[in-house]
Amino acid sequence: MNAAMPPDVWARIAGLRPRLRSHLHWHRHYYRGHPWCVLQDTSSGQHYYFSDNARRLLCLLDGRITLDQVRVALLEEENLTGSQVDRALGIDTEAQPGESTPTDSPEAAV
Repeated sequence: MNAAMPPDVWARIAGLRPRLRSHLHWHRHYYRGHPWCVLQDTSSGQHYYFSDNARRLLCLLDGRITLDQVRVALLEEENLTGSQVDRALGIDTEAQPGESTPTDSPEAAV
């Protein structure tokens, strides 16, 4: 876990089992020769574009496994560092002002 994150914060969120809403649907889209995963929100009509790596992370958020289990799966299966996983899950407390976060990265472009 990220060394800068207070242990009580991680203890409160590690057991959560987040999931995507049932009205969201995945589609594959090629843009300028690169594959993108499009998450379509059928209730609002909005579309969100993600890389395949981001889609794999979001698909783990199925309501069956905890955030801690998601973190462990990403560390083991995706060969990511702890810092990369923490950032992807939005728990990176070491980010400096002006650094890219998951909500403003090109992978999460809306």
